[in-house]
Amino acid sequence: MLTANHSKFSKFLFDLYIYPLLKRNFYAINLIGDIPNTNPEYPIIIAPNHSSWWDGFFLYLLNEKFFKRKFFIMILESSLEKYSFFRKLGGYSINQESPKSIVKSLNYTVEQMTDNQQSFFTIFPQGILLPPLFQNIILVKE
Repeated sequence: MLTANHSKFSKFLFDLYIYPLLKRNFYAINLIGDIPNTNPEYPIIIAPNHSSWWDGFFLYLLNEKFFKRKFFIMILESSLEKYSFFRKLGGYSINQESPKSIVKSLNYTVEQMTDNQQSFFTIFPQGILLPPLFQNIILVKE
């Protein structure tokens, strides 16, 4: 399992990269509704659908603009091995192929939530990118 390895310098570099990238690719990013009041004694856990490549970046931005908490994001181990830089921003891994690894990742999540009460956790329950209107169709052979 790959753990998060936060780095202030890496975050600084990433911010120099991500904000211009978002401005180039989006005219505006709007938030509908109010930001909920949160208790600083507890972590924030976000478990959205994963329908676009941008989802993690939007949640990073949401945290930076409104919550300003230590950011964590669960990423597939194969992806995090490829893009290890994200460990320095709070990325940690899960390997869906190994039940023992899944338990280890969940235990790590609980441990980090306990140690970092003022934190922001993103977990994509789908585990993969799926279009927003995707309907799960199960084909059964007879």
